[in-house]
Amino acid sequence: MFDLSEVEYVDSAGLRPVQRLREDLRVRGQKLQLVITEGSVVLDVLRLAGLDRRDEIAETVEAGRRTLEPEAG
Repeated sequence: MFDLSEVEYVDSAGLRPVQRLREDLRVRGQKLQLVITEGSVVLDVLRLAGLDRRDEIAETVEAGRRTLEPEAG
């Protein structure tokens, strides 16, 4: 999980770690979960860069944890 909820500014240098982390996790069969509040400038930048994947974004750490928990079954 990558908590960006307190980040107020991001540029292309800040997007590269997100891209690298996403790829590294994908290769290992894991999922990236970003914590970004709605209306955040970070979310706007991710959208503009085409990096906003709704299934990877949660508004709180707790919500992000829930999406990463294995389904009971």
